[in-house]
Amino acid sequence: MSTFESLKKELEELRNQGHCTHPLVESMVEQYSQKVDEADRLFRQKQAFEASQRNSQNPASHQNLTVYI
Repeated sequence: MSTFESLKKELEELRNQGHCTHPLVESMVEQYSQKVDEADRLFRQKQAFEASQRNSQNPASHQNLTVYI
């Protein structure tokens, strides 16, 4: 991911210097950005699902319990 961010920065620097980038490169960068966003969204959903599964398997951990001695 950091390599991709470096590529985006370098492309931006080239554009700022007045250079043009090939439309295919621009398209690939856009597509990759979308894939990264989608992967991040799916990963967060997976984490949330796993957390809810853990919580449902151990409901006592989220309730006030009265202990009788």
